[in-house]
Amino acid sequence: MTPLALRRQALPKARPRVELLLRRRQVLFVGLNPKTLEASRMLAHPQAPTSDVIGFVDEPSRQQPGVRYLGSLESFASILRDHVVDVVHVGLPLRSHYDDIGRVIQICETHGVPVELPANPFHTGSMASLRVERGVLTMTLHTAPLCGLALRLKFLLDRLIAPILLLFAAPILLLAAIAIKLEDRGPVFFTQERVGYNKRTFRMYKLRTMAVDAEARLRQLEARNQRDGAAFKLEDDPRISRVGRILRKYSFDELPQLWNVVIGDMSLVGPRPLSLRDYNLLPEDWQRRRFSMRPGLTCYWQVRGRHHTSFVEWMKLDLAYIDQWSLYEDLKVLLATLPEVLRGGGA
Repeated sequence: MTPLALRRQALPKARPRVELLLRRRQVLFVGLNPKTLEASRMLAHPQAPTSDVIGFVDEPSRQQPGVRYLGSLESFASILRDHVVDVVHVGLPLRSHYDDIGRVIQICETHGVPVELPANPFHTGSMASLRVERGVLTMTLHTAPLCGLALRLKFLLDRLIAPILLLFAAPILLLAAIAIKLEDRGPVFFTQERVGYNKRTFRMYKLRTMAVDAEARLRQLEARNQRDGAAFKLEDDPRISRVGRILRKYSFDELPQLWNVVIGDMSLVGPRPLSLRDYNLLPEDWQRRRFSMRPGLTCYWQVRGRHHTSFVEWMKLDLAYIDQWSLYEDLKVLLATLPEVLRGGGA
């Protein structure tokens, strides 16, 4: 039998028009391993098949019973010549088959056949996104949401809502400022350098609730810290003023941070920003992933236990927020924050 006759025998007959309309792809897998086998099963699922799996190409030693093996990597070009192939799915391990993958892609380019590659070839827990910038295609691995329509909308809503909330909070801020001045004649506002988005530092604003020399006295109280981990908490902190206890009880001291939201340092919802002291005391690097989103006025921690959670639980809540983030999640957190503030949960 001539080579042409053999090729005609290998090529499938024309599909019925209905099947062509359903766009059933003819997929050839390069690489025979658990991941490609699972991918082939997904594509050819009996209930909703989207593709016909032609077979697998890999080294002869990787053949398995019940799996259609078409040949070795050396015979890949001839396999393409003799079969109808709509797409080639390459599932070879990147480290050990870098050159082989390059040759497969070059052969597919010659034949005009599209190539599919794993979106995350390193098999990490990160999400993978593709983008084109100035004509260059790049793959980004990320564990936090990347800049997209939803994130841009979040940023826009922050800029629209924060000034309105600041306007409504003006009477409270005015009364609080008068009370703070009357108590000890000190400054109304307290500013502190905090660690924000991707570890950028910024000046965070609060109503002053402690003595003017509170920062200098912190070292004397470190041994009495009642919170585990990197944070500092002391129930009967002697540095807190009488007015300050009321402001803290209803979280009024946090209202000036609406200005941080207006200027873009913070968001309405996000992990609470840590001080430089707390950041430098973080015991585990996995806890630093919380800085991959813009810090917020409120967060999961504020509405799910707050002072009753351990430091590790607090950090895990921040990461859970990042992993589950959506505009709907932000709305739920904002709505849950209001009753928490009204009942005085900040004390």
